Amino acid sequence: MPDVGLLRADDQAAGLRRLFSNRPSPVVAFVSGRDGSGRDGRDGSGRSSLLVRAAASLARSGQRVIVVDENSGNSNAMSTLRIKGAGDLLDAASGRVPLQRLLNEVEPHLWVVRAEKAAMALRAEAPGAAETAKSLIEPLCAEANFVLLDSCVHENGHLSMLSARATHMVVVVAARSDAITNAYTVIKRLAQERGREGFHMVITRARSEADAAGIFNNVRRTAHQHLGVRVDYLGNYPIPETADLADSLQGGLLFAPSFL
Repeated sequence: MPDVGLLRADDQAAGLRRLFSNRPSPVVAFVSGRDGSGRDGRDGSGRSSLLVRAAASLARSGQRVIVVDENSGNSNAMSTLRIKGAGDLLDAASGRVPLQRLLNEVEPHLWVVRAEKAAMALRAEAPGAAETAKSLIEPLCAEANFVLLDSCVHENGHLSMLSARATHMVVVVAARSDAITNAYTVIKRLAQERGREGFHMVITRARSEADAAGIFNNVRRTAHQHLGVRVDYLGNYPIPETADLADSLQGGLLFAPSFL
């Protein structure tokens, strides 16, 4: 069982059940601008721990949540959740391993599945990657109210097709110049190569709300002027003592009809 302090519940997600009762399950990719080393927070964003807190709060409000972890290393979502589950989401692609056997239960309503192999195999250039990604994600959506992806950015700057085609993209940006530059690069690549028109941004480790707002406004303005895309703000969260993202996910996402 994960540390209670790490996965503390709150009531901020209580309205999610009503809000999304008649909507398809959102697939939300959490991405930071680091390279493909597989070590969470290379840019210091704290992305994995932020995702885990949001997932736990959603689950404790009664939502069924599946976390898909594309990363290796000691600070990914599975490590944060203290889960060592065997198997990989890619094993379900052939039908040899039932999806249910790959889902590792963390606590009631919350599961995590390893997807490091899937992320490597389902690169944009791989034949049939988009179709395979869709075939893997759709059963997860049937099992859960929310599917949250802890996304890996590969060495060539690409996301896997699992993440690149998520209904929503949350870009987690540490308040550092290199992290901001890398995050903008991810936005640019997805806008130009995948035609994505909307993103959401979370700022971490900012010294003040004013600093966080300044970073967001600079990225938002640049993305609009040069890429013609929209970036919406989901808030500023200190790491590791972070507030929960579940309330922002409830109020800040404009839900698309299906997996892209």
